[in-house]
Amino acid sequence: MAAYSSPCTVDIIATAEKQQHRFHLLLQCEAADSNLHYEIGIEKKGPNGSSRTRQSGHLSAHAGKNQAGNIAINIMPTDTVTATATIRRGDTLMANTTRIFTPGSL
Repeated sequence: MAAYSSPCTVDIIATAEKQQHRFHLLLQCEAADSNLHYEIGIEKKGPNGSSRTRQSGHLSAHAGKNQAGNIAINIMPTDTVTATATIRRGDTLMANTTRIFTPGSL
């Protein structure tokens, strides 16, 4: 898979809600691109076990900030969450990132 200096960057945003935590991607692009594919993966590990969930889809990004994906999960204060994100155009990697949220940081 080819990779090059991308006009886009991606970050993973975690938001605490009353009963769950919500994760989505924040994509920042220099120019519009109507042919992007995103994938977000969440892995939760804690004393009660582990779980994984993934979401993917297509995205038409405009120049500036774009939001993609929406995963809501239950998290205990003792859980560690690893979130990964990739943005591709065809077989070309446009942007990727991994964030680790340690117990109590969410």
